[in-house]
Amino acid sequence: MSDSSKWNLVRQFGKRDSSSRVLPPPLPPPPLPEDPIPVPYVVGLVSGIAGGIADTVFNYPPYGLHIRKERLERIRLSHFWPRQLFCGAAAYAYGMIPATMLQDGTNEILKRALPQDRPPIADALCAFAGGIVGAMVYTPVGNLIVTQQQLMRPGSGDSVRVGQVLHHIRMRYGVGRLWTGFAATSVRDGMYASAVFWGVHRCEVWLEARGVSAALRNKVERLGFNPTITSVLVNVVGIHALASIIVGTLSSFCSHPFDAIATRMQNTPEKTHPVTLAREIFRKEGIRSFYRGAVFRLYAVIAGIFIVSHVSNLTKQHVFGISLPAGA
Repeated sequence: MSDSSKWNLVRQFGKRDSSSRVLPPPLPPPPLPEDPIPVPYVVGLVSGIAGGIADTVFNYPPYGLHIRKERLERIRLSHFWPRQLFCGAAAYAYGMIPATMLQDGTNEILKRALPQDRPPIADALCAFAGGIVGAMVYTPVGNLIVTQQQLMRPGSGDSVRVGQVLHHIRMRYGVGRLWTGFAATSVRDGMYASAVFWGVHRCEVWLEARGVSAALRNKVERLGFNPTITSVLVNVVGIHALASIIVGTLSSFCSHPFDAIATRMQNTPEKTHPVTLAREIFRKEGIRSFYRGAVFRLYAVIAGIFIVSHVSNLTKQHVFGISLPAGA
């Protein structure tokens, strides 16, 4: 082989060492990860803590009232002391934070496992699956809240601690009682998670495509606000709140019968199948009984969707650098 041919091989495949051998070219550096996000559960943890605290403060009183209404109680707000309005709020907070973390974290993990060109319904199913995983944590909390409200006498300022409720359930029913109504709760929470982590954004995209966002921005700009306040009024107070109302109303209407069945099962000492209980409620009380307490829960669902979805989106965008796709 001539010297020119050897130098051509050196140029193409590598360089010579001191022993006149052609060395292989250096390996290319490993590609940087396209997604700089850490474990998706970190995203859910941060948004779950913030959303769970805010949701407990603003949403628990109507949530507790709707549970009492589903238990066929007559509600007179004059009989409720402030402490009774928040009876069970501690258990609600303990369950809401990890449940939201599991919902959002499972949703992110499942979406990363699917291809990028997936249909939109796949994102809805990922969020629904996250709701089922979150129900594993929240079902015992729902039983604790219902039992704690049963043990607290109306009109009294006495408090019943969570430890006393756990002892009461363990001694009277057994620990397995805490997961009563899991099937109905998982369907309800699956619908709620789909609304929070998928439905709101889809509704916002739909509103923007219909020109609602542009029309609202024009009206706000005429008032003379600066760009920052205009953006907040249009995107948060306007579009996001309107999307939360639309999606929350649909979610509450579809999921409230499952919530009623779960609450009735948690109030029934005997074990019963949810389908059997639903048939019995429909035969004895009619379809209106499935929507008892719907007004209180409607407010809680809309406010919860607004708070949790907004906090989750802000956390993903500003803390972890995730930008939501236009059609996600």
